[in-house]
Amino acid sequence: MINDPSLLELFSAESDEHLARLDAALLAAEQTPEAVPPYPDMMREAHSLKGAARMIGLIDIEALAHRLEDVLAACQRGALQLGPQLERLSRALKALAAMVREATTGQPAGLDLEAELAALTVTQAEPSSSASATAPTTPTTPTTPTTPT
Repeated sequence: MINDPSLLELFSAESDEHLARLDAALLAAEQTPEAVPPYPDMMREAHSLKGAARMIGLIDIEALAHRLEDVLAACQRGALQLGPQLERLSRALKALAAMVREATTGQPAGLDLEAELAALTVTQAEPSSSASATAPTTPTTPTTPTTPT
């Protein structure tokens, strides 16, 4: 829990704003899937939350906000489609809100951070928005350096 009252108030208000903007953007994306999501705005909100948490030593919030930012970045570059990610992004926002509440009020978040982080892990095996398959990689033969004799 944050002990400095002025810092606590500032972090609480700022975090609530970032989370509310992210929630509104995800809701809009869900309601109008044909519209281009405001990825730069969403990523900026996640990045700002991550930075604020880092500045006051809330590394768990920082870590989860970073994963949220990673998923949004993957959607922006086309490696993931946003629609299938909405549920796990929404889950992350709820977890972040609980973590912020814990940091600012002391009320336990009651969540498993490792499970929340795992739910937002972007892997190479996830389907992309591209229909084209990636070319298989050809294994390279390792070269061994030779030493002059």
